[in-house]
Amino acid sequence: MELGNMMFGNSRGEYHIKRSAGWEEELTRLFEAYAPERYHSFRDYGEEFENEVFSVFPYYWGDCTCGYEERWEEKEAAWSKQNQHAPDCYQTELTERTQEYDAASGYTRIRVAAFGGDDSLLAGFDTQSEPISIGGAEVGVSMMMTPRKDAAMEEWRTANKRRNAFRDSLYKELCAKYKQSEYGCAVHCTCGHDERYAAFAATDSHDPRCPIVRPNFHYKPTGFEINWYKYPLRDSYKNQNVGLSDFGKMIDVCIASLNCGAGNAQLGHTDNTLE
Repeated sequence: MELGNMMFGNSRGEYHIKRSAGWEEELTRLFEAYAPERYHSFRDYGEEFENEVFSVFPYYWGDCTCGYEERWEEKEAAWSKQNQHAPDCYQTELTERTQEYDAASGYTRIRVAAFGGDDSLLAGFDTQSEPISIGGAEVGVSMMMTPRKDAAMEEWRTANKRRNAFRDSLYKELCAKYKQSEYGCAVHCTCGHDERYAAFAATDSHDPRCPIVRPNFHYKPTGFEINWYKYPLRDSYKNQNVGLSDFGKMIDVCIASLNCGAGNAQLGHTDNTLE
């Protein structure tokens, strides 16, 4: 998964779709059929559309609109306060020993000196921005990022290398002690906490129509969905293991539905700003 999608995007699914494998061409064929007059660019986002057979929803750049995130933050905080990892759990020992190392080695102090309270991705970089203009009109901003080289940052980099070495050694020790695979060594739980959390998490979710979770392409007869990051089919995922040939047949059905009075309901162009 792309780093940007992992941190800021909402493209998720069980099966990854390989880029430049023909899927984008099939979607473009559909876009041409239902919205031939849409805005064209070198990145075609498609245009929002829905009928009884399929829907297309361009990548959404905004926040949750159904209220889930606000209520979930409070519910999760209350649940987590009452549901800690057990004292003899792998995760408890990993956390406690890491905290002990951070305090004894001075890592906590060094990190605060380098970053303060800013844990964002950009905190380790010096940034410069310049406007991008086309034909005299400003159309965006170009950002240049260079790794920081100040004394506090250099001290943190040295300390972080030592900490990583400590963590690697600790992972091996704890995986052997708790009889766990080294794969997933940072997140193992041996007390059932994670299973309880998964059950709790299943009790609430976004409304299916919330744009955060609404699929970018939905084929209604089978429930097949595709989600992509920013534009089709960048870092995209599907919920069913469907091949390109069968997907092409779905597109044929979608196009046919445009000419058979299947309750078309064009919803209008979504104004997405280019990356």
